[in-house]
Amino acid sequence: MKKRTNRQKNQLVDNSRELPTKVKKSGLKKSLPTKAELLSGDIVTIDSKHKSITANTLKIADYFGKRPSNVNQLINALIKKGRLIIKPSYYLNEQNKEQKYYELDRQQFAQVVLGFTGDAAEQFRYDYTMEFERKDAECIEWRKGRLLSIDATKSNNDAVFNLRKKLVQQYPSRKTGSFAFNNIRGAICKAATGDYRLKRDDMTCNQLKAVTALEMEVNALIDNHDNDDSMTVYMDVIAFLRLGV
Repeated sequence: MKKRTNRQKNQLVDNSRELPTKVKKSGLKKSLPTKAELLSGDIVTIDSKHKSITANTLKIADYFGKRPSNVNQLINALIKKGRLIIKPSYYLNEQNKEQKYYELDRQQFAQVVLGFTGDAAEQFRYDYTMEFERKDAECIEWRKGRLLSIDATKSNNDAVFNLRKKLVQQYPSRKTGSFAFNNIRGAICKAATGDYRLKRDDMTCNQLKAVTALEMEVNALIDNHDNDDSMTVYMDVIAFLRLGV
């Protein structure tokens, strides 16, 4: 068998080091949003945790009839002057190449669009400002709903947990008690949102309200039949949630 030269060995080492980097870069590209995704939806968006309200520069450029690069140049000029502190984000264009864009909060947006002039710019600023205000009001409403739902969820957890304990005690040979808590909590979520595992922080205002209302009804159903057979109560709760009434 022919021995490898030192040069060939070194080449193998170099190739093995390069492979993870290439795989990593490929993984990063797959996780980036596309241009179409960034242009879809509302012109101003709320993040999934309802903590920030932003407008991306692709939508701003598209809405105002500018090139994204022109908006980026304006932002870069503000950064160089020390008037704007912001980090870029990246997306994949139609050629699957990384391109730079920015997510602007309300204050950053105001700084950037001050550079736009003309009648169209006035209407543009007005539309976006009104949208920021609307989203801000929506975000405040969501936070209020989330706070209200916390107490309802705590009470519901206590009621369902007590029902679970009774099931385990009265029906020790059956597995119903072991899964009762997760089954009821999941059924509430499914009935209110259509998604068995949707987290509270990812719900809309209306979904939070629906969950809170169902939790209160389930609490009443369990409390009003406290002396009844636990399996009967459990089956009635599940049937109620599946019917969505």
